[in-house]
Amino acid sequence: MSDQSGPSKRLSAMPDHARKRLKSIEVEELLLDSDDDFYAGSDIDDINYEFIDSESDSESEEDEASQLQFCDAICNNCVTTTCPPDQPSRAVSKTCWSTDFSSMREIPFIRTNALLVPAPNNPRDYFDLFVSEDYLQNIADCSNRYAENLKNSSNQVQSRITQWKSLTLEELKIFIGLLLHTSTTKMNRVVDYWKIHRLYKSVFPQYMSRNRFQIILRCLHFVDEQNNADRMDKCKLVIDNFNNVMECIYYPGKNLSLDESMILWRGRLIFRQNIKRKRHKYGIKLYVLAEPNGIILKVHVFASTLDVTAGKGHTKKIVDKLLEGKLNAGHAVFMDSFYNSYGLAAKLLEQNTYCTGTLNKKHKDNPNSIITKKLKKGENVSQCRNGVHIGKWKDKREINYISTEFPDEMQEVITRRGTVATKPAAIINYNKNMSGVDLQDQMLSYYPCERKTLRCCMKIFIHTLMMSLINARVLYNKYSNQKSMTLYDFREKIIESYLPEITSGPQTTQKTCGDQDQHKLTKIEKAKPRCLSTGETVNATSRKDCRNCYKNKKRVNTTTECKKCPGSPPLCFDCFFELHDCTAK
Repeated sequence: MSDQSGPSKRLSAMPDHARKRLKSIEVEELLLDSDDDFYAGSDIDDINYEFIDSESDSESEEDEASQLQFCDAICNNCVTTTCPPDQPSRAVSKTCWSTDFSSMREIPFIRTNALLVPAPNNPRDYFDLFVSEDYLQNIADCSNRYAENLKNSSNQVQSRITQWKSLTLEELKIFIGLLLHTSTTKMNRVVDYWKIHRLYKSVFPQYMSRNRFQIILRCLHFVDEQNNADRMDKCKLVIDNFNNVMECIYYPGKNLSLDESMILWRGRLIFRQNIKRKRHKYGIKLYVLAEPNGIILKVHVFASTLDVTAGKGHTKKIVDKLLEGKLNAGHAVFMDSFYNSYGLAAKLLEQNTYCTGTLNKKHKDNPNSIITKKLKKGENVSQCRNGVHIGKWKDKREINYISTEFPDEMQEVITRRGTVATKPAAIINYNKNMSGVDLQDQMLSYYPCERKTLRCCMKIFIHTLMMSLINARVLYNKYSNQKSMTLYDFREKIIESYLPEITSGPQTTQKTCGDQDQHKLTKIEKAKPRCLSTGETVNATSRKDCRNCYKNKKRVNTTTECKKCPGSPPLCFDCFFELHDCTAK
C-alpha cells in the first residue's frame, strides 16, 4: 500500500463531471460561515490584532502573517462580492454576526389600546357586539334557503325535513341560548335534554321541541350558494364576521402573540391537521392572533392545499395575513420556532414591528458559532446582525431564541419553587406574553358545546361563538363599570337573556289531576295515504304503538294520543294516567 496521501481509488476512478465542485461564491460563503475560534463572535472589520498576537506567542511569525492575510481576505469579501463576468457588476453589502448590539433600535408604540365603541354595562350588550341581529338574520335566511332545497330534494314522505317551517330571528336566538345551555348542564346525548323522566328535568322542552332543535341543528347554514360553494366558503361568513367585529370594536395593546389552535375533528376531511403538542391532536387548524390576556384578535382557518397561504413561504404568508393592519405601529409579536427566522425578523423590523420567540436551529441564516456551541447549564451566548439578536441559553436543555426588541441582557426571576434564576430578557418576556392562545383554549375546554356527530362547518360556528363569548367577557371585565364576573357567571347571564322566563303555557313535567283540562287523550287523526316507491298508495292506519309501553319493552296499539305533551306521544289509557299522576276513575 502506498504511503502517499491522495484521493481514494473510488474517487480517482470517478469521471470529472461526476465530482462535485464548489463555485467561488460557495467557497466564500463557507469561509464567512466558518466558526473558527479566532474570529467567531466578533466583527471581522474590528479584529484586534494585538489580542491575536498575545494569544499566539508560541506560533511562528509565518503563521501570524498567514493569519493576518487570511483575515484581510475575509474582510474584503464581507464588504463586496464580485459578480460573474456575464452579469452586470453590483456590490452587495454584507454584515457579519458580532457581539455588538448597537444596531438594535427602539421603536415607539404609536397606537392606543382602547375599546372603539361606547362601553356598555350589560353582559348581553357586549355579546351582541359579536352576534348582532343582522348577522343572525343572515344566518336564518341562508338556513331557510338550504332547508327548502333539502325539502324539495327529499323523496321520503316521512322524513323530518318535510315538516320544516321557516326559521325566524327570535327562534334562532332561542336555539343559540339552548345550544349554550347544553354545555352548562352536560348530558351524553342531545335527546336526553327532552326526557320527561324524573331524573332528566330540564327547561329545554319549555322553549323548543326536540325535533325542532335537531332539524335546526341539521339545516343551519352560512352560505347562499351551497351547491357551488367550496369547503371554506361554507364557514367564510362566520370567520369574516368575527374578524371584522374585532377590527371595528377593539384595538389591542403593544404585545401580541401568534400561535395555532385546533378544533377537534376525527372524521374525513381534506384539510384535517395533526399537531402532537395540542390537546386536540387531530382536527381543523386555526392560526390565531391574540393578546396575552386571552383576547382573540384575528383567526384564519387553514385549508391545507386549498388555502391561499399554502406552498413556499407559508409561515411568512400567515404572519403577513394575521398582522394586516397592525404593522408600522410599534407592536411586539411573540411567536414560536414554527414561524421565526432571521429573514422574517428582519422584514418585520423594517415595518417597525418587533419579533421575539424561539428559533429552529436548522434555518440557513443562523450564525453557526451560536448554533454549534456547547453550553453548560446557565450559560448564554448571543450575537447580533442588522438589529436581529440570535442567542442560545441552556437550562434543562439548550434553547435557541431570536429577538429584535431585547438585547443580550440577563435578568433575575423567581421560579415557581421560590428560587432565584437568571434568564435572558428575551426568554422571560416570551414566557410572559406567549400564552394568549393557550389561555383561550383553556377557557374553551371548560364548557364545550361541540358534539362528535356535527358537520365541520357547524363545529367552526360553535367554536367561533364560544370565542366571541369569552372575548365579550374579557372586554366586559376590562371596560364596564361593574364588578368583574367569572366565565361561568357571565355565561349564565347570556343564557338567561336568550331564554326569558316563561310564566304561562304548557308544562312538560308530570301533571296532576287539576291539569287534566289541558292534557287529555284525543283520537289519533287518520294519516294521509302513503306513497310507495312503486307508485302505489296504501292507506295508513290510525293506530300507533304506545310510547310508554314501548320504552318498557311492551307493544300495545292505541288509538289515542296527548297533543299537549311534547311530540304528541301516542298513549294508552293506563300510561296516560300514570304519566299525569292521575288514577283512573
